[in-house]
Amino acid sequence: MNRRKYILYIAQYSYIILWGYSATIKLWNWEISKREMHLQPFANWIADILFWLVPVIEFFIVLLLINRNTLLRGIKLSIFLLTFFTGYLFLAVSKAFGKIPCACGGILSNMGHLEHIFFNILFILIGVIALVLTHKSRLQDDVAYRICRKEDNISI
Repeated sequence: MNRRKYILYIAQYSYIILWGYSATIKLWNWEISKREMHLQPFANWIADILFWLVPVIEFFIVLLLINRNTLLRGIKLSIFLLTFFTGYLFLAVSKAFGKIPCACGGILSNMGHLEHIFFNILFILIGVIALVLTHKSRLQDDVAYRICRKEDNISI
């Protein structure tokens, strides 16, 4: 197995653990999670929707990551969601909303906003590296395929 596949597997399983853990903790500690969601700077009805929507999206991403045919979509969606969360945290650190509690569960609840941003950036980088290497691998496979096509070897 080559290095690219290892990096893809690292991204895949890292994201599966991250999203599976995150969604499970939110639902396991649902009273705390719901209370923390309602402390965020948006309307209560939005907090009620997000309280259920975020874990559903996280579990959906896990399903995408488990299936080989949807793995790259899962990695892209992971990068998108982490970028969105990181942007939100960045706004919190810059005091755009005032003081905002972290609505994260488990291990991440002990992190400050700045540490959480760096944690997210690490996972974003893992995904981006996996996508870039996968893209390069596909380009090389495509070039190799064009060189070896039967139609190119027909003599008249």
